Amino acid sequence: MRNRNLPVVILTVLLTSSVATLQTPVARADICSGPPIAFNCHPWAPYGSLTSQLRFQFYPYPQAESTAFLNGELDLPDIPISTCPAPPVGGVACFPPNLDFTTSFPPEPQYAFYGIQFNLQNRTAGVQNTWASWGCNFQHGNSQCGIEIRQAIAHLVDRDQFVNNYIAQQAVPIADPVSPAQDPPGSPLATQCSWDTLSSGGDCIDSFNLASDPSGFATPGSPDFCVAVAHLVNSGIGLTNNQNNCAIDPDSPGLTRISSAPIRFFGRATDPRRSRLLNGLLDAINQLFGTRAAIPCFGTITACSPFRNPYGWDMYTFGFQVTDPFADHLDSLFDSSQATNGQVSQCGGPIQSVGDNYAFVCIPSFDTAARAALGTSDSTIFRADTLAALDELGKTAALLPIFTPASSSIALNDMLGLVDQKGAGFSNFWSGFNGHANNGSTPQNPIYTFGGGTDTLRWGQSSGVSSLNPYLAQTVTEITVLGQIYDTLFRASPAEPTKIQCWMCDNYQESVDASGNTHFLVQLRQNLRWQDGPIVDSKDVKFSLLTIRDLSYSFYDSLLLTVNILSGTTLDIVMQGHSISHLPNLAGSPVIPRHIWEKQGDTTYGDVGTVDPAKLDYEYDPITSGTFIGSGPYVCKSVFPADTGKVGTGCSADQDGNRAGQFDPSTITLQRYDMTGLQGNTDPFLQYMRSYNPAWSTTTSSSTFSGQFQEFSWADRFDNATVTIRDLTQVAACLGASAPTAACPTNDIQGPVFSYWLKPNLHGGTNTISSEVAVVAAHLDDTWVYPFSWNGVQGQQPGQRLDRIVVFSG
Repeated sequence: MRNRNLPVVILTVLLTSSVATLQTPVARADICSGPPIAFNCHPWAPYGSLTSQLRFQFYPYPQAESTAFLNGELDLPDIPISTCPAPPVGGVACFPPNLDFTTSFPPEPQYAFYGIQFNLQNRTAGVQNTWASWGCNFQHGNSQCGIEIRQAIAHLVDRDQFVNNYIAQQAVPIADPVSPAQDPPGSPLATQCSWDTLSSGGDCIDSFNLASDPSGFATPGSPDFCVAVAHLVNSGIGLTNNQNNCAIDPDSPGLTRISSAPIRFFGRATDPRRSRLLNGLLDAINQLFGTRAAIPCFGTITACSPFRNPYGWDMYTFGFQVTDPFADHLDSLFDSSQATNGQVSQCGGPIQSVGDNYAFVCIPSFDTAARAALGTSDSTIFRADTLAALDELGKTAALLPIFTPASSSIALNDMLGLVDQKGAGFSNFWSGFNGHANNGSTPQNPIYTFGGGTDTLRWGQSSGVSSLNPYLAQTVTEITVLGQIYDTLFRASPAEPTKIQCWMCDNYQESVDASGNTHFLVQLRQNLRWQDGPIVDSKDVKFSLLTIRDLSYSFYDSLLLTVNILSGTTLDIVMQGHSISHLPNLAGSPVIPRHIWEKQGDTTYGDVGTVDPAKLDYEYDPITSGTFIGSGPYVCKSVFPADTGKVGTGCSADQDGNRAGQFDPSTITLQRYDMTGLQGNTDPFLQYMRSYNPAWSTTTSSSTFSGQFQEFSWADRFDNATVTIRDLTQVAACLGASAPTAACPTNDIQGPVFSYWLKPNLHGGTNTISSEVAVVAAHLDDTWVYPFSWNGVQGQQPGQRLDRIVVFSG
């Protein structure tokens, strides 16, 4: 549950350009059918990887990547279709209509939101706050005069028209500081209309909006302009109506104070959406007051930034990027305990250099509701408490959310396995995991052939990387690369991000102790292997979760209390209190090899130690050090002659093809993690634990065990999506049989028995059932999508059905 204020750390590229005019996407064989949904239905599979190579190709800026895609050099770019090649050509679509391209429509809301924030801090000794100079202390959002002023300003922006005019299809209007892609997606209209102190609600289009303003901003004489005047008069700062009641009287006594202390409106000139918002609202404010009531500040960040000078700004065009499918960020962004300016705690919380609540919102009723939402694991209660918290922010107009970015993705039509992840589009873990060539198609233009004719998924990244250290990585690009090397204990469904499945585990049991803390008793899968060979065990998971909590910049969970080791495959994860976000937060933490990263001899966490300090240095390069090793679907294996095939190094290259490390490479080429066929290997599990290979058990080479999905599916004879004691008992009854017997008949009600269990290639080609029993035992209790149902048949696989998952085949 880490929030990122976009001006501080840019974790994602949110771009705006002219919107592409694209041909209607071609119908695809891998788009599932069903009721209407919010975005294209590309199914996902919980197994992979489906290509032999994955190559990340990095570009210095987004337009270079879009040009590369048009030139046939990429299968999957990470940019939205609104990113035009450089130089942009006026009036020409960013990506012209092309049957060799497929796109996601309509544009998907991202996990982000933009709008206007106000500096709500009280007047501080020696510093005169602008609002106080006007005669109104905002009192951290609690004063009535402040509510009236902020509601007046809110009436000046028409969110719908602003988005239509300036961002077109690449944004969604919002009234709350949550994304429509999150749960809950925002306040209902009736609630929004109740916030206005001067409106009965019957004439409300949405929050603080009475009528459409074609320009995106209220103009003199419009209904919203007139009610804004009324709000200012009601604020009691010395403003009166003129005779027609729809303008401020220029002789109002308060105007002198206002013009002598204009609003310092800070904006980000590098973002055209925010610049347009600032400039349009600035003009509307000055028209409303009939004097220079606001001035822009596009100067240095030190002069007027909320983050460098807490007293030097009054309004700000903010942008927040959040990470969770649940709208659980409200507490950390707006709770009173986070209101600090580096010098004093505004509302009783700890003094920090820059608190998340840099606007100094301190509304007790909000705190109560937001903290209650964060402290429940019941989704119904969470939604009710979150909506109550949003209601408190809305009534006080503590901030003015305006839009959530939305984008449509693009990729080659010759790529099957694209997954349209909610809040992300095509560029996500699942597309890398499921993506592969469409061998049944012939592109109209051969340059748009998957992989350029090879079995390599070419994934474009619109920015480079500077750190692939899991403790130091910060950007979306870096985290994307790491996500293919390092796996996670849990993983969210790409179609329903609030549904969290066991990924490296078979199952978990949730309980609450006498102190009110939540425990997750987790059983790991038996087939987990690090890419350099060792078994992944409970101590690896404990080491990872605790060191990530304490040392990582981008992956952490402050609610994690401890991890107790019960056995090599069983562990007890203890989380503080109740929270609906516990599992989503755990699903974001990578599992890191303790045998590589742990400080030798250290016992910081009792039975595991902390990270070797040398590996926390920014100069430490996992690729050149040969430690870029995880347990994920792809592996870094050297492609250079000096150490061809060595794991953990030699997978990055500069623009000339020379060996490189983590610092700004041109490409990083990863191989499918499956080393069962390596000469001398005797471990059938030296492969990704969810690997896919239809040739499983049909070859005579050492790679006969390649394909853990197929092996699991075979071991699960009774199609429960779980290998049970029933499966093991039946195959054990066949042990030693070379032909059908009474205990191992030819058939049963399910179908063949003896011939089903006999897999000669698992034991050198002999026709006697032997090691088959050990193979099934090695998967006993294995599940695949726990606690959900893969096929939806409750008698076989109890649990909720997962949306858009591929059809289960046992």
